[in-house]
Amino acid sequence: MVKADEAGEASLDVLVAGAGYVGLATAVSMKQARPSLAVAVVDAAPADVWQKDGRASAIAAA
Repeated sequence: MVKADEAGEASLDVLVAGAGYVGLATAVSMKQARPSLAVAVVDAAPADVWQKDGRASAIAAA
């Protein structure tokens, strides 16, 4: 994982906005389907902060 203060310029094929369940599942699915893709996930929250989301159980159950 690269933190924002360490990031430089990168060449990406896909940028996923949001590191919640859906964003991470999307990024993983893309890499599994096409391993050659350069995929990055960004989120507004700091990487070391877990935020409870009431929608998470509904997404996980779907």
